[in-house]
Amino acid sequence: MGAKFSKKDIEELEAAAKTGNLAEIAAKLKVSVELIENTQLHIAVTGESGSGKSSFVNAIRGLGDEDEGSAETGVIETTMEPKAYPHPVLPNLTIWDLPGIGTPKFQADQYLKEVKFNNYDFFIIIASERFTSHHTSLAQEIHKMGKRFYYVRSKVDNDLKAAKRKNNFNKERTLQEIREDCVENLIEADLQLKPSDPLSAAAMPTFSKEDNEELEAAARTGNLSEIAVKLKKSLESSENTPLHIAVTGESGSGKSSFVNTIRGLGDEDEGSAETGVVETTLEPKAYPHPVLPNLTIWDLPGIGTPKFQADKYLKEVKFNNYDFFIIISSERFTSHHTSLAQEIHKMGKRFYYVRSKVDANLYAAQIRRPSTYNEEQILQVIRENCIKNLREADEASPRVFLISNWELLKYDFHLLQDTLEQELDAHKRLTFILALPNISAKILEKKKAELKKEIWKLALVSSAAAAIPLPGLGLACDITILVTSMRHYCKAFGLDRTSLTNLANRVGMTVPELRAVIKSPLAAEISKELVIKLLSKAACGAAMAAEAALSFIPLPVVGSLLAAGVSFGTTYYMLQSFLNEAAEDAQKVLSKALEDEKFK
Repeated sequence: MGAKFSKKDIEELEAAAKTGNLAEIAAKLKVSVELIENTQLHIAVTGESGSGKSSFVNAIRGLGDEDEGSAETGVIETTMEPKAYPHPVLPNLTIWDLPGIGTPKFQADQYLKEVKFNNYDFFIIIASERFTSHHTSLAQEIHKMGKRFYYVRSKVDNDLKAAKRKNNFNKERTLQEIREDCVENLIEADLQLKPSDPLSAAAMPTFSKEDNEELEAAARTGNLSEIAVKLKKSLESSENTPLHIAVTGESGSGKSSFVNTIRGLGDEDEGSAETGVVETTLEPKAYPHPVLPNLTIWDLPGIGTPKFQADKYLKEVKFNNYDFFIIISSERFTSHHTSLAQEIHKMGKRFYYVRSKVDANLYAAQIRRPSTYNEEQILQVIRENCIKNLREADEASPRVFLISNWELLKYDFHLLQDTLEQELDAHKRLTFILALPNISAKILEKKKAELKKEIWKLALVSSAAAAIPLPGLGLACDITILVTSMRHYCKAFGLDRTSLTNLANRVGMTVPELRAVIKSPLAAEISKELVIKLLSKAACGAAMAAEAALSFIPLPVVGSLLAAGVSFGTTYYMLQSFLNEAAEDAQKVLSKALEDEKFK
């Protein structure tokens, strides 16, 4: 929107500055500032009558529906004339209230000509209920004409009010259901418009600016294999990046139980860290994740000995082996904890204070003072006490996460998880997210979102592999990529024999009971033969996806990918479909496990 100084402008300003010509500098700056101040922005708001278009126009301008200068609301539209509403204090911003699009004879291309589409910088397409083919046909025409558009679902407050009448009301779940329904409507509407092209923009991959630049640079060389090599290296780097987490604290603080819990294991499961014993060695012990071996949790020896020295301790445990440290205490934090943290900080590593066993504190408080028991109040007292102890021990800016190793869904585990995600680099963040225990819908959604980002890269690598069409299917793709990726999805979502066995032990169920709610195959069941069978079942959808694929690839790359479009579309369709199914099955397994009170 704003003007920028060109290279030539900067050179002229530098030249003027060298001569000391302040008048020339001032004149140039004045022209640029005036250009910025006078740049116009025109936003078009459209949708069916009654969808809340006019109220949106008012709200975006900071006005109520009855304020002076507001757009008129609650009337039937009778004209095809757009109406301009300048911003009340910033006149270079204008919001345009366009006439409704819901007439039976609506034609998107004709409508855009009549409302003079070139007058607007972008379009907001609003619906208050379901999106229809009117909305998607309009969006397609806007896209053809080189403009941007954004779908907005209005009046969600009304939906939430209605949903509150139900006994099991959950705001986040209701909003997610509305969002998913909108996406389904848009896909269905696109199917009605183009039967031969079933995949809408919502279902196909989106390319970031960096993705586009990377693809275009490789495409200019005309070398598809070069693109594949670059993407393959990127994928391998993501999948194989190791993450090493060190867990330390005083003996008996719950270190080993934390090591087990973060790996999705109980204290008695096979491969779990030993708990409840006195530590006698200064040797760190590595515990790889049971199904994702690039994550390793290290159980470090206790720090509470009278002669404890933080700098010497870190050398003995080989501090450079770890990406970050979790410092655990089950009671009060002392100078042992803070001196260790200070040494870790000096050595350029991150650390996080964790106060464990808060469930035990709450239980004791409930037994002692049942009539005055207040969980939030007690947790706040524990948190404030931890911070006070840390400050007394010379920690300047303490932040403490309260957790229970037996109830990760409660207290601060989600805050610890979010903090780690924000502070890890991209590859290590992916490793961390995929290795998280599958204990909440939020974690499952995060895993799905991260895996979805990689699909277009896998599809592009497949398209460059000179795949041979599969006999009898008329499809081409790299079967090995499909097999490997599907197994990876299963392991990330806990849909493998090891994960199900560990979960069954924790919740007192059998593996067959958990397996009964799963529709997709388990990781070990996925083979080349099974994937070919799945391809044959989905041949129709995969073939249409292959035809659709090229229209969603950045234009400069299309020429290079023309011969590989079938493989790209097939791989993308199969991985997208399987990822959705695996995520749904993981949610069903979680719901089944949550029937057990101990797992909640």
